[in-house]
Amino acid sequence: MDEIYVSELSRKNSDLCDKFKHLLRTQGHLPDIKYEESFIKNTTTVEIPYEMSVLLSLGPKFALIPERAPIPEIITDLEYIVSRYSHPNLVNAVRGQLTYALTKFSKTSPSHNRIQLFLKKATVITAKFLKEHPDIFISNSDKGNKTVICHVQDYEFKMKELLSDPTQFQPIDKDPTTSCESKLNNHLKTIQDKHSINKKQRLHLQSTTAIPPRVFGQYKIHKERPDGNGHPLRLVTSTVKTVAYNASKELTSILSKAYQNPKFTIKNSRQAFNALRNKRILRGHRMASFDMENCFGSISTALAIKLIKNDFDEKVRPHTTMEKEDFIELLRICLDECNYLLYKGQFYRQINGIFMGNSLGSIIVQIVTEHIISQVIEQLKKDKLIPPSVWIVYVDDHLVICREPVINEILKKLNAFDPGRIKFTCELETNSSINFLDLTIRRQDGSVITNWYSKSIASNRMLNYYSAHQKKTVSNVAISFAKKVFEYSHPTYHQENTIKIKDILTKNNFPQSEIQRIIQLAKRKPNTVKKPADNTTPKFASVVYVPGMSESLKKQIKYFIPEVKIADRPTQKLATFYSKEKDKIDKTESSGVVYQFTCPDCNCIYIGLKFLQHWRYTPKQLAINSTLKELKYLIVTATNANCKYQKSIT
Repeated sequence: MDEIYVSELSRKNSDLCDKFKHLLRTQGHLPDIKYEESFIKNTTTVEIPYEMSVLLSLGPKFALIPERAPIPEIITDLEYIVSRYSHPNLVNAVRGQLTYALTKFSKTSPSHNRIQLFLKKATVITAKFLKEHPDIFISNSDKGNKTVICHVQDYEFKMKELLSDPTQFQPIDKDPTTSCESKLNNHLKTIQDKHSINKKQRLHLQSTTAIPPRVFGQYKIHKERPDGNGHPLRLVTSTVKTVAYNASKELTSILSKAYQNPKFTIKNSRQAFNALRNKRILRGHRMASFDMENCFGSISTALAIKLIKNDFDEKVRPHTTMEKEDFIELLRICLDECNYLLYKGQFYRQINGIFMGNSLGSIIVQIVTEHIISQVIEQLKKDKLIPPSVWIVYVDDHLVICREPVINEILKKLNAFDPGRIKFTCELETNSSINFLDLTIRRQDGSVITNWYSKSIASNRMLNYYSAHQKKTVSNVAISFAKKVFEYSHPTYHQENTIKIKDILTKNNFPQSEIQRIIQLAKRKPNTVKKPADNTTPKFASVVYVPGMSESLKKQIKYFIPEVKIADRPTQKLATFYSKEKDKIDKTESSGVVYQFTCPDCNCIYIGLKFLQHWRYTPKQLAINSTLKELKYLIVTATNANCKYQKSIT
């Protein structure tokens, strides 16, 4: 019997082994996630764990599958949609269907594949490594979309070195936020008294709980410092919730409408492509590009205000109810009075230009740049020189097509406009081609043909295939990229660019079958048949995305509330592992939150009943830091009549 048992067991094991080998040969197995070294730049001598390198190379927008489904956050999002957009007679039915879908998903045990298990392991290793190495600083690069790993000391040294430049920044002894708020609010009250704006507009534009603008730096990995000490930094300022944030956005909206038809400025590569398509280059003409150094820091705000003042009656007045003097003064407050920033507890005032991050920056640069180009063209005409046949500009990058002697004259006149502040550099075409934005412009038999161009510093990192986003979203990002490449390139370059697209998508972990599908869709000609116009205005709302569950919830919402378009919102992104670059705001200085107070005599919690009764926001905004259930508990406990403190405040 024992011999029969051993023989039968050996035969069964042999059969299972053969079956397993057959499956290995015939079945496609999920490959490991690929590590792309070009997506990450380590400037330190510290050895980074492999799992951490893979994780950070995926980029800050990569979403991870949450350990537990954030049911409270999902309920908050759904309740906001149902209570706001659903028909009153269907509210309970919609809630019932959504509750059933949530309950059904919560009872299923989550299953993870190899990729998800690896990412889960990598997050643990990364969190442990960063905790053990507090001197490591992680951020995104200025250009190229790479993850930069450096030392905190190196980052702080370069930041303080830039801010200590007396020609650019001046230290301030105290926080000017309160003073700027008073000036802004008093001026807005004056405008309201003149009936130029109403009370609602004034309340929207004024500032009451502002925080100071906070500056941070991004590494220019495409450049080296002259002293050989690594890479320089580009200063960027966060202006969200600052004194002039709402006022600057309002002024930007008005000025964008007033200057909506610029002669030379383009908004994107598509406009450049359309401007150059079917263009002919005359014999003797050459292409050249001009670049303004430190564009935002070089533009004179005084000149910008003067130009807007001169154009006010003709261009600005049709788009605002404010008087000329009031509008200009409001603009001056936003540009000059509020041009301070905070770093490591020290306040600085920027002496020249506009800091990058100001919402007024782009339109101010456009207005001044258009003026500079117009002045240069007028001077060329006075000197009896033929102006360029093409002159287009995107922020600080200029492209011109004209005779070579005229190019030299243009460079001289551009640098002579404001010698102490503005400086331009020039680059001529080489081998009958020049690069501008993400286009390579080439002359061929007197005509212009274009090709998609990617800088050598560009990592070409995009939303990774394994990110916990809806697969449709991930695919659409890749399809839009491929369509742009084929659209901007001449047919002679399509075969070459197909190889580039395959290589880029492979680096971002797209499977080969998906890559082929994306390329076929990108090459497909767009459907020119127009769909009948839909007069219904869509309503948009965001819901926390959990793979497997969100799809079911969206079907229910689409069935009951078809006019609502759902935007997925990932819960956990890799940006949480990136270093906090901006100064931390003290809790007592935070705004847009509900403060709570614990009674010293009992366990009751108070959150300001009078404030809650006059709260004008939606339940979703009330539940920013707590679920609706928790918030309801706070309100109930705050009305506890047995508490001595409650009796004293009622």
